[in-house]
Amino acid sequence: EALLLFQRCGEGLREVLPPDHWMHAAARKNMGDAYLDLQQLDDAERCFLEAERGLTAALGAQHDRTRGAILSLIDVY
Repeated sequence: EALLLFQRCGEGLREVLPPDHWMHAAARKNMGDAYLDLQQLDDAERCFLEAERGLTAALGAQHDRTRGAILSLIDVY
């Protein structure tokens, strides 16, 4: 159920924010968390990698949100 809500959130963000806005990457991180909870590790990994790239580009590598995506990726491994 959470995964569906995060997918809808991502769709809504695409309608109102520019494509390089950090919130898109944050939404991908949230989707990764939902996939991780469901033990869908390949999907979780993909989302966390996308989130890390987007957050690094938008906020920088040292930002707490970027670090959170990296820590979540570690949980997959």
